[in-house]
Amino acid sequence: SCSIGPSPYVSRQQCLVQLLQDGNAMLTSTGKPATGVRARGGQWNALYTGQTHYLSDGDEVALDAQSPDSAVFTFEHLAMQGFQQQGYQQQQGGGYY
Repeated sequence: SCSIGPSPYVSRQQCLVQLLQDGNAMLTSTGKPATGVRARGGQWNALYTGQTHYLSDGDEVALDAQSPDSAVFTFEHLAMQGFQQQGYQQQQGGGYY
């Protein structure tokens, strides 16, 4: 069995991803501890409260910068992967998930 408990290195609202009008996505660190971000397979960089990073396809976000590989989310831009279904992108917030 797997047991995951709360971490003192992750805030309840650790970060925010915003879809901008130009179609880009911006990550903002909002937690007291740092948020980790890197290009896929690259070196982790810390974002501190209020700092931002424009997300690119394949970027990885770690909620716990102290132990970044414990909770990793990968940003995927569907339009860059050939999913040009206009109605789907509008319905799903521009094709980001």
